Amino acid sequence: MNSRERILAAMSHETPDRIPVDFGGTSATGITAPAMYRLRQCLGMETPTRVYDVYACLAEMDDAVADALGSDVLRLPVPVPLLNLECLQDQTKKRWKPYALEDGTPCLIPSDFFPERELNGDLCLRDVQDRRFALLPRGGFRFSYLTKGAGAAGMTLAELDAEIEAKNPAVFTEKTPKYWEMLRLATSVFAKTSRKALLLEAGPVSPFFAGLGRGDIPAWLTRLMEKDAAATDLLNRYLELWLAEIAAMKEAVGESVDIYVLEEDFSQIESQMGFQTLREMILPLYEKGIQAIRQSVSPRAKFLWQSAGDIRPLINDLVSIGVDAVSLDMSVPGMCSADVKQDFGSKITLWGGVCSPETLCQSTAEKVLSFSRDALYALSRTGGFILATSGNVLPGTDPENILTFFGKSDG
Repeated sequence: MNSRERILAAMSHETPDRIPVDFGGTSATGITAPAMYRLRQCLGMETPTRVYDVYACLAEMDDAVADALGSDVLRLPVPVPLLNLECLQDQTKKRWKPYALEDGTPCLIPSDFFPERELNGDLCLRDVQDRRFALLPRGGFRFSYLTKGAGAAGMTLAELDAEIEAKNPAVFTEKTPKYWEMLRLATSVFAKTSRKALLLEAGPVSPFFAGLGRGDIPAWLTRLMEKDAAATDLLNRYLELWLAEIAAMKEAVGESVDIYVLEEDFSQIESQMGFQTLREMILPLYEKGIQAIRQSVSPRAKFLWQSAGDIRPLINDLVSIGVDAVSLDMSVPGMCSADVKQDFGSKITLWGGVCSPETLCQSTAEKVLSFSRDALYALSRTGGFILATSGNVLPGTDPENILTFFGKSDG
């Protein structure tokens, strides 16, 4: 089997020739720049670490590292707010510049990334209207968004449209014609030259729940529970924008993409009423997007749902709207991937679920090997499983732990 066949076999609940692997195929299964720098050193690679997703401090995944760890997937490019798309195409000094992260890790960052050092030592990013957009605490490695999404901010539809017109990245990240052309070229090349499964993060322009609720998710959830008319208007507007993107996506990728990735954050959903609200108001909108992709882009499209928080109460609902695979947040207390496999393994593919990023970072290689063996036996014996990190590899993670996790250690 080649990589694409291996991934698709797992998505169809067939048993592939070996366990399929995702390393860096999505924004939630990659590696932070400090961890990538150390991993490259361990592997004897001298190529520089590039950081395009400056908010999460994620390193770009290149073929050499992905192949060394046996990854079967390839992530198609996606835009990042406030950064120039040309960085995704141009690897020259014209688009990249040397930089040192807060912990001193050397790397390359986009040439148009200009964080502002505040008096207390924090780093701040400002949007096109000079508003404080994101903040990196001194000594940290991830930026936190300072602005609220449209739903949590209580915007009306008119106010949302005004912010979209102003290109406010807090409520809308525009995919321009330049992006669609870049995606078309990249997809065309990779579909012809790579045997890996192609993944594209293709959710709504702002996730219906996390993006609209960013900054104050409980406030947004309350509006949804109360079935606020203005909140419904916002949801419908975002659905309209997403469907327009899907129409453009059809021209850019055709049927070449193997797996579409949808991302949400359910980490603050704790009540049955909260889950019921999601079922009534959020998931039907996702179902419309999934149907649109399958009807107008590719009937064979597969969907991976990635979510922070406890997704177990929603798995049957996700299956019903057309989701083929789910990732598990292993930082959730009491989460047992073997139990999820037993309860839902015949219905949906599990993507990751071996251990949390904190466990991978803080354990010894021997312990990583021990719990990985146990988890892999339970998760992979009947197919329907893809090995991936359950969140990005954190700074400070021993490279030996990473190699052991992916079965590439000599120890």
